[in-house]
Amino acid sequence: MYTSAFAFVLFTSSLFAQANLSSHKMERIDKGAAQTIVKSSKAEKPAPELNKDAQVELWADDFSDPSTWLIEHDETACSLDWEIGTGLSCGGFAPIVNINSTTSENGFAMIDSDEYGGETGGSEVEDCWFTNVTAIDLTDNPNVILEFQSFYRKWTYEECYVVISTNNTDWPELDPDYDAESNPNVFRVWPGMGTQDPVTNPTVKRIDISAVAGGQSTVWIRFNWTGTWGYAWFIDDVRVLEQAANDMTMEYGVISHTGTGDEYGRVPADQLYPQINLGALTTNFGYDAQTDVIIDIVIEDDGANEMLSTSSDVEPAVAPTDTLTFSTDVDLPVLLPGLYTTSFTVTSAEEQDGEQFFNNVVLRNFEITTDLYSLDVIGVEENPNVGSLGTNSFTDAEDGFFMMTLYDLNQDENMVYGLEILLDGNTVPGGTIIAHILDSTDVYNDNIDNPIVSSDEVEITQEMVDAGVVRVYFDQGENLSPNGYLAGVEMFSNGGANDIRILNDVTVPQPPWSSVIFIPADQTYTNPNAAAIRLLMSPASSVSEISNEAVLGNVAPNPAHDRTTVSFELLSSQNVSIVLTDMLGKVVLEEKLGNLAPGSYSRVIELSGLNAGSYHYSIVTDNGSLTKAMQIIK
Repeated sequence: MYTSAFAFVLFTSSLFAQANLSSHKMERIDKGAAQTIVKSSKAEKPAPELNKDAQVELWADDFSDPSTWLIEHDETACSLDWEIGTGLSCGGFAPIVNINSTTSENGFAMIDSDEYGGETGGSEVEDCWFTNVTAIDLTDNPNVILEFQSFYRKWTYEECYVVISTNNTDWPELDPDYDAESNPNVFRVWPGMGTQDPVTNPTVKRIDISAVAGGQSTVWIRFNWTGTWGYAWFIDDVRVLEQAANDMTMEYGVISHTGTGDEYGRVPADQLYPQINLGALTTNFGYDAQTDVIIDIVIEDDGANEMLSTSSDVEPAVAPTDTLTFSTDVDLPVLLPGLYTTSFTVTSAEEQDGEQFFNNVVLRNFEITTDLYSLDVIGVEENPNVGSLGTNSFTDAEDGFFMMTLYDLNQDENMVYGLEILLDGNTVPGGTIIAHILDSTDVYNDNIDNPIVSSDEVEITQEMVDAGVVRVYFDQGENLSPNGYLAGVEMFSNGGANDIRILNDVTVPQPPWSSVIFIPADQTYTNPNAAAIRLLMSPASSVSEISNEAVLGNVAPNPAHDRTTVSFELLSSQNVSIVLTDMLGKVVLEEKLGNLAPGSYSRVIELSGLNAGSYHYSIVTDNGSLTKAMQIIK
């Protein structure tokens, strides 16, 4: 069994100049980080669908028919039940986002312990489960895997189990302290998970059930939740697969230029350390042992030129279900600004390619910049998984709510000029924000009242919401010494009348300290995601989003179908490009118009190849860029 979340235990931590991240109130884990999912019209469903071409599917259920499952609970312990169907969502004190599974639209299973516990928390040891109604016949299949897509956030006293039975009667009574090692029919779904450990949404879980279900004529599968006032657990797209003989699986790859486990999407070239920490976690999911196993990690630029490579030592043998980890610090060559792709590949003597090889490789992107530092990977990864947090996420957070993102600055002089903040489209114009830079030691000690530098109060306008971004500059650049800093945004929504929401990137699981929130009526909490709050490390004049040398008109028609016309005016000769991006910042169209003389222009844009949805269109000139919103309908 595996989960990518546990890759982080492989890698060493280090200290910032002043802030020992492992000792500053990390126990204050966020029990209130509610999120609202934001889906791009271009977003694709995750890779698990590829399994259907690689392994024989013996049985499957996508939860489109709830009657195929029997829902039950321990009546002596609680009255909480699983829910199966469509239109489900979490309630309670800190509702988490729904599972983003392959077939989530036609139904999934959810246990909402948070709603059951209420605002103050329940005291019962909840025990509830659901089981397939009709037995599965695996008579002809001695080697089998249970696969399902899952999303989960752990609080404290709770466990998630899968239980297998061949007679539908020998079900054990479970609680969070149950010794799963004592019963071969019981599997912990998230073994070793700590409170608030980061989890990808969705995570594909695979369990080798051959020992208990292989070759059996009647098999029942039970998903059992037990715990006291947790968050929620989601299940979807359950499948039983014929296990392959040779199937090394690359679960996760880590790229951390700081060596602390934080994985930044964009790093200014001068902030790179001489070495980068690279690591991987892989599992043998075949039923045969694999020999001469090796992990290869390669970084290439956007022209597919190899910039560096490293490999693990050859592992003589990896037994079925065993894992192999690899972590190394590699000297970095000079990386010029641009996009880079890192490939993590595992091979064995038995598996060099073939139908199972699709899961031997994981790809990750990062960007080297001149002046933009971002923890989030929005606009860097192909299909980021993005939610949002804001002034309406928590009780008593309407005014004075903080979101903060951690940045490691390592030069003798580190000039920071402001912050770039990505706004969710549900933000209501009229609220205000203040940008802050805070010392990490202060924040981790619950002190947010001593910012190093703060901006003036900025009102959120409709133009900012339409563009999905606002840049806030300090009166002058702040020269920061080497240290860990929190880039913070303080929000005021006029008592909830003008709610502000900032994108929260959950694509890459981050260490808990990477992102922090502050609820005025409560305290600071860690949040193991990446709030889209970025450092601007060059002055406003060189990254200006509003140019005095051009005027951008409206597109017509808007909404558009197959084509639309962009109008603009130049007040001086400039090189001009027209750029169209989706709501997550991914460039979907770019036309370079070359150097144009002063005057009025219009340009027809072909849209037939794009999906319906919300987009931003920009003209990019020598002096900056101008951006407005548009819609495409089909």
